[in-house]
Amino acid sequence: MNTKQYGAAFIADLGCNGDAIAEFNLNREWKYLDFTAGIDDGSTNEKGRVSITLDGQPAAFSELVTLGKPVTKRLEVSGALRLRLKVEAGCDIGKVVIAGPQLTR
Repeated sequence: MNTKQYGAAFIADLGCNGDAIAEFNLNREWKYLDFTAGIDDGSTNEKGRVSITLDGQPAAFSELVTLGKPVTKRLEVSGALRLRLKVEAGCDIGKVVIAGPQLTR
């Protein structure tokens, strides 16, 4: 993203298909989630929406990311049992990348 390489990433290339959803059990053991969200430099389309929710509550993170402008965030996940990562689909949605995700205590 934005010419930077990342060692680990989740990549959603959905096109007009349904949303991509991944869920993770945090077991109430973690304090923070650090990550960078953006659009892959080789993507045909230039935007995508990423949402992260904790235990079904309103989104802790929900942003429209655009090509060349990745967003780096630290979310507090203290006390959360389940984390849900969602990338919304659409025919104009680019290849969304969640790069360098790291949980810390």
